[in-house]
Amino acid sequence: MSKLTKWMSMQQLHHRMMLVLALPMLIWIISGSYFVWMDLGYIRGDHYRQQPLQLNSIQLNYPLAKVLAQHPNADQVELVTVAQHPFYLVTTDRPLLIDAINGKVLPQLSALQAQTVAQANMPSDATVTTVTAIQQDPPAELSARHLPVWQVSFDDAVSSTLYVSMQSGEVVSRRHHFWRLFDWFWRFHIMDYDDGVDIDNALLLTTSIFSIVAVLAGIWLQLKRLQRGRI
Repeated sequence: MSKLTKWMSMQQLHHRMMLVLALPMLIWIISGSYFVWMDLGYIRGDHYRQQPLQLNSIQLNYPLAKVLAQHPNADQVELVTVAQHPFYLVTTDRPLLIDAINGKVLPQLSALQAQTVAQANMPSDATVTTVTAIQQDPPAELSARHLPVWQVSFDDAVSSTLYVSMQSGEVVSRRHHFWRLFDWFWRFHIMDYDDGVDIDNALLLTTSIFSIVAVLAGIWLQLKRLQRGRI
């Protein structure tokens, strides 16, 4: 095989490689542009997050010492507010809410309490449309590790949905149109078309290596072309 024939074969191989990579590279560019363009704080709804109620020990009729004595194996005990009411959040194998006023254990957050929590984390003009209990088979936008939760949906312009833990009273996840689009782009960006969480998948690794080889080959071919032009 002559040098010219070998040169032409390598160019054709490089062109074919770039044709194969054209679609994933285009997807990477479009999805990456969306990530850069969108404000992550807006996506997460940071500007809507509830400001914690200011509390002090004088307001708490049930002392922390009793909670610690009753739960000596707790990994963590913190003072939180749920629906503007103070609770001790005890973390063991599962979250446990203890009323900081009377010491009663809250077995599970009610639908009304979940709605109050969700509304406190949304604009005042957003109206709740549905409050749904989810204890199994979560929707694709919610990780199963957060179950059980209350799904609180709103009628705002971006169809916001907040997921409030039945056990801790926390907003464990929120979704709206822009975040759902973010999730959709993320799946394509990391090439995990199942649940969009595995960034170490074989398809992404193979495509990335293939892309690096194609780019380096293109640089090498261009240098060779410049060298040939000077001869």
